[in-house]
Amino acid sequence: MQSTKELEKVNYSNYNPNNIIQIDKYISEYEGFLKSLLIRALQGEKSLLISQTGSGKTYSIMKMLKEVDDLGEIKSIFIVPNSINVEQIKVEYNIPGAWGDIPVITELEKGNVIVMTWDKFIQLDKEVLNDYIVVLDEVHQTCIEMFRLKKINKLYENLNYCKGQIDITATPNKLNFNDYSYIMEYKQNIQTKYNVKLYDKVCDDTICNIIKNSNKFALLKDDTNYLNFIKENNPHKNIEVITSNTRSLSETYKEIVSKSTMGKVEGICNTSVLMAGINIHEPKITDIIIVGEKDIATIKQYVARFRDLKEVNIHIFNKYNEEESKIYDIEWLVDTRLQEISTDIEYFNKKNNTETFIESVLEISPIRLNSSQEYYWSNEYYRYIVNEIGIRNTCYTRYYTKADIQSFKVLLGEYFDNIELIEIKEANNTARKVYNKISKEEKKQILEVLEKEKNILVGATEIISNKITTKTENYIINNGVVVDDLKEELKKKNINNYIQVGNIAKTINLYTKYVIDNGYNYNLAWCIANKGNRARGKFFNQINNIIYREIEDKYPKLMRYVKIEDKLYNFITKMFTPGISYTEEHLKEFAEAVEMTIPGVKLTTNKLGELLAQIYNIENIRTKNLSKLHGIDFLFNKIYNPNPCNGKQIKINTIKSFITLEDIINQNNLDDLSLKVLKNIMDERIKEIEKEAIEINSIQEIFKSC
Repeated sequence: MQSTKELEKVNYSNYNPNNIIQIDKYISEYEGFLKSLLIRALQGEKSLLISQTGSGKTYSIMKMLKEVDDLGEIKSIFIVPNSINVEQIKVEYNIPGAWGDIPVITELEKGNVIVMTWDKFIQLDKEVLNDYIVVLDEVHQTCIEMFRLKKINKLYENLNYCKGQIDITATPNKLNFNDYSYIMEYKQNIQTKYNVKLYDKVCDDTICNIIKNSNKFALLKDDTNYLNFIKENNPHKNIEVITSNTRSLSETYKEIVSKSTMGKVEGICNTSVLMAGINIHEPKITDIIIVGEKDIATIKQYVARFRDLKEVNIHIFNKYNEEESKIYDIEWLVDTRLQEISTDIEYFNKKNNTETFIESVLEISPIRLNSSQEYYWSNEYYRYIVNEIGIRNTCYTRYYTKADIQSFKVLLGEYFDNIELIEIKEANNTARKVYNKISKEEKKQILEVLEKEKNILVGATEIISNKITTKTENYIINNGVVVDDLKEELKKKNINNYIQVGNIAKTINLYTKYVIDNGYNYNLAWCIANKGNRARGKFFNQINNIIYREIEDKYPKLMRYVKIEDKLYNFITKMFTPGISYTEEHLKEFAEAVEMTIPGVKLTTNKLGELLAQIYNIENIRTKNLSKLHGIDFLFNKIYNPNPCNGKQIKINTIKSFITLEDIINQNNLDDLSLKVLKNIMDERIKEIEKEAIEINSIQEIFKSC
């Protein structure tokens, strides 16, 4: 009888290839079959190529594209997720490439075959794309990198305008195979032997012992502080930490990009910056360690970064649910959620549709919701679009996260044959706690030193790494500074060492962005750069909200409240007004009312509290006796009974007023110059929207006269 856990196999990628080609190791052995994908793309079809990482997918496809380029008749774009992919491909295949600050149109003019990142592809107009077939490499990444969801949505919108499309992946789980008219699969006979060890806990001592006994190793965890901890606690190994913010400072990263090797180091500790499409040829690697990662495709993709390995140990450390997980067909979950969201969004779109003409709305929203992972607003079609990519990612991620270790073992079996469960009786992570405390204090002290040097920190990471961008160089020169002199001063003041501690490089990079791109003064830019992600988001949302209210006051007839965010904002501001008080229980009641009133909105009390803090000045008090509070006007008085607190302390929130720019300045202890700069930036934004409003008014007057 089939075991319960074996039932998880229903969640393996379920597809039927139109053509399966057996190869020993490389596609180049039988690459002639790829031309059928090219022909189909030229006929407007969308195909999928599946083959193991390291089988030469990029090489064979690129070779084919360059061969047809010699005929001068076919234009093609090779799309990759990250800049490092472009850098490697551009060097290896000698073709134009666009990423970062490189103008994409300029690169298009250099040849018929070009490689570019998602970010650059979404900048192209549909009239341009009509002439191109596209190859979307590492297509699975679009179902993983939800922090880039807006770009992914635009990526797929632009793909619709191309002649035809070829998608490539080694990990096809999460994909909707019904989207493809043709699927080709290459199967390798010669593969790396992966000895997978699945640990039931995260134990730093165990991880350090693996590193100590390894020849060469690699470790993946999306936590810079943890990576630095591992390096510091393994002084006997030559280890390099590589993150997105410090990669330009890393000699090992340069080796990976230019030579596809790790160089002289014995180990790398990296975030997901080294993920899809990176080639690292290191036959002496004995151990690959993955910490805190439960996405099956991500695990497979990372271990496959390391090429030419006959055999390697894979160590996966996670914390799992102790209770036995429930087994469902994930695709059934996806279909169910798709139907639910489609129903809600169809209702909402119909309700907003006007019979006379499609009304224009201003390009500004008062608040932002996290639920856009399942749907998003399209300015082109003036309606909400169900986001299948986001829904797929949500369903798969939740399922993988909730799996117990036995189920996870079976799920891993889609890509790995030899999996061993290892029990850790007691995890010893004491050293990490001590390290975190020390590093937190060290970072605080360094930031205090750096704050006094703000005037020389703009572009510091770029200058120290000798990868200065044109706009940064122009900014420095326009301020009367010589780049070489500034570099010498940074070195003299030890900035080159400070910048590699913890997340200091991230702070410096954000600070540079806010000064150069946003036009902020030093104090304002430094304040925002030092905030955490949520606090930073709150700051910008408060500014955006003030702008929205000013436009709303000036042009009330243009505020159509057609978007879900607009309707929710309108609902909130009508219920929560200055003078009103509320508690956690009130927020819960209101959130439930919202879900019944506005389809598709899932609002938690925490999110509602965050939205209120972006709109209002709120005073908080704690009490055990409500009867002593005089003049309190609660949102829903019906919630309370004569003795609501039962002796427990309760938090009362009272709305004092709408938040102002001066309030934001005071909350963040900013100076008068920061107030002036923010005011000027806000005024410019308001002028832009006013110009848009005048155009919309003119259009509407024309419709009225018809």
